[in-house]
Amino acid sequence: SAASDVYKRQDLTQPAGNVDVAETRTDFVNAAGTMSVTVSNYGAMSQPSLKMSANNLVAVLQGTLTLNDGIETHSFGKGETAYIHQDGIVGWSTTAGTRLVTASYADPG
Repeated sequence: SAASDVYKRQDLTQPAGNVDVAETRTDFVNAAGTMSVTVSNYGAMSQPSLKMSANNLVAVLQGTLTLNDGIETHSFGKGETAYIHQDGIVGWSTTAGTRLVTASYADPG
């Protein structure tokens, strides 16, 4: 569906450009295509700021996730969780071996 295509283009599980994503697995997508849960393994990468098309709750299972909203930088390690609101603009990076679980919900509005 078009909604699930948006997740693939703009959430943390599918960064743009040539990025070392060793594995991405979608474990859940609701019937309306507005919610999804994915698990991803990353190499060291850096993603420029993008406007988020969904609310994202990101749990770090391994490694480090660093988020930057253009004003502040926040780092999250194993066992920590980040929330990125829909329409927020954020850049991010991961260290080699980072594993994330991302739960996304797009408010159709």
